[in-house]
Amino acid sequence: MGVTGIGDINRFILQFKQRLSGIITKIWCADINNASICSTYVHFKTLLNPEKYLNIAIQFNIRKSLACFRCPNHKLNIEICRHYCIDKENRICSAILFINKTI
Repeated sequence: MGVTGIGDINRFILQFKQRLSGIITKIWCADINNASICSTYVHFKTLLNPEKYLNIAIQFNIRKSLACFRCPNHKLNIEICRHYCIDKENRICSAILFINKTI
């Protein structure tokens, strides 16, 4: 017995979930492609799904480091200098600057 105007309720729910998932994925893709902070991220993350390292048995500090790196929550100059409006080309790692000065 179907709900009035919907027909087969199980089929409706399945199609609704698929459509909603498609809409969410399109919005996510648009968001990461249009946000300058995601310009590198978009090359590595192509699917909207949980990262595998979240579900494997690894030490918490390693999992946390991976998550911080993936979610621009780290102390690398590429991220820190963004807050000071420094152009991306000039956000050079301090270790590289030190090496260049000693050579």
